[in-house]
Amino acid sequence: SIVKTWSPEAVLTEFRELFIRHTHADEFALECLTEIILKNQKSEFDNLLRRCCYILINNWNISRNHPYISLLIQLFEDSSLHENTNALILGRLRSWVKSFIASSDFETIKLVTTRCEDGKTWHWSQRYTPYLLASQYANLNNPFEQRQVAQKVSRQLKDQFKFELAMYTARSESARVNFKGLKNPTSLGDEVLRLIKTVVIKRGTYSYPNLAKIFCSKHRT
Repeated sequence: SIVKTWSPEAVLTEFRELFIRHTHADEFALECLTEIILKNQKSEFDNLLRRCCYILINNWNISRNHPYISLLIQLFEDSSLHENTNALILGRLRSWVKSFIASSDFETIKLVTTRCEDGKTWHWSQRYTPYLLASQYANLNNPFEQRQVAQKVSRQLKDQFKFELAMYTARSESARVNFKGLKNPTSLGDEVLRLIKTVVIKRGTYSYPNLAKIFCSKHRT
């Protein structure tokens, strides 16, 4: 697999030349893609393009090459996709790529790249991204690469949110820490967070699992 042996820059160039510009790519890959286009097998093309995207995203996510995942998404903004051409193969390819960009498959691909935008400020609703991704890795009809990426990114986002929330609540109550530099990872106000923390602490040993055990034990006697 070239994603394991080539540099990320070389892989991105090969992807662009194959799927976007359809020139100067590996000869065998070009022949296979051309055959798919000539046979008008659009569903085959969509599956191929989607799987290639997830293979790259999965490998770069594991190797922590997150910037290249963002660059992969940016390839679909190439201006050449909107240029007119009389060539049957190139014209059909551009049409299929633009159709793929407008599909729910591509929206899902952009969804899993959320993890790559570490420095970006997200709308509060995007905290639900891990749960939206859950349906992707639970669906056995999705390609293995897609399910694997969705599961890993979902777990990473959940862990990141828990860590940020724990750090925020701990440091915000310490007089020795400059509170102004901390960012609240939730859409809740500080008073609400303190109230929730107070309720959780006061509940103590009477947590829901413990209450359930007490209830069951009383009904056995």
